[in-house]
Amino acid sequence: MKRMIGGASLAVLSAVLIAGPENVQAAQEMRQGVPAVLTPREVEPLPDPTPAINAFREENKRVKRPRFVVFWNRDLSDEVVTYYIDYQARGLEVRTPEVTRERTTTTNMHTHYNGQLHGEREVRDTVRGNPGSVSAQAYDYSGTVRLNKDQARKNLEEILNWKVQGGFKNLMIKGGARLIDRDMINRVEGAGAQSNEQVNTHAIEINAMLGKADYMIEVLLAPSAESESGLAFQVNVVQIETGETITSMYSDAMPPTREVKQYEATRNGFKEYYEVEGYSEQRVGEELAIRTMMELTDYWRMMADS
Repeated sequence: MKRMIGGASLAVLSAVLIAGPENVQAAQEMRQGVPAVLTPREVEPLPDPTPAINAFREENKRVKRPRFVVFWNRDLSDEVVTYYIDYQARGLEVRTPEVTRERTTTTNMHTHYNGQLHGEREVRDTVRGNPGSVSAQAYDYSGTVRLNKDQARKNLEEILNWKVQGGFKNLMIKGGARLIDRDMINRVEGAGAQSNEQVNTHAIEINAMLGKADYMIEVLLAPSAESESGLAFQVNVVQIETGETITSMYSDAMPPTREVKQYEATRNGFKEYYEVEGYSEQRVGEELAIRTMMELTDYWRMMADS
């Protein structure tokens, strides 16, 4: 390699001495038998979400930065009372000694008169009962169980759910939204409840939201083979005090992507392939936040103009 570089430098110097300094640039740029160097095609940049985020931030300030409580993949049911039921279970639990089975196989091989190998196999099963006797124990259980407990939907792999939720909430916060944690306000509102008390958790949740939040963002999601992002979202934004629906939006939250041509060195030369840039689970959550911000911005502007 060094020799080739040295030879090339000597050739350029010879060209300068013979042809004169006016041909220096041509001698350096062009070599005989070598294709021209192609200019790489410029890759178009991904769309910038900053204008949408800034527009939300300005409108959010204008309406005095309302507080949002997020119901992430959790339905807000129409139940107003928490139902409990008392139960009692009685019975007899019978225990018997364990029985084990052992199988022994014996094979005897011998040569027949015609020279062929023959064998005899003996299989013997032995059943043994472990020491002990039959025992019986009575049980009597009683207690109280809650019937209509609101639970989060568990239709998405946990780590994937964390990534999408983190992308959504973080971008909402960066856009200036005040996000209120649902679990925290419920715990604060119900701090005086006793362990043996039949608490109306539905009333606690509504009272907590009325005092500490202005809007509820309900985000329901599910895997979808029809969606480009692999997920489907239903977002509902409701004003808590009045129950007014601000927006109801379905989205696949597919973020903008681009294909970038790349090359990989192989033993047969360079192999061309395309790499998709702009997609990740966090970006799906961020795209959902951007579309939610745009819906809220449009609503606030519409109300300001009416």
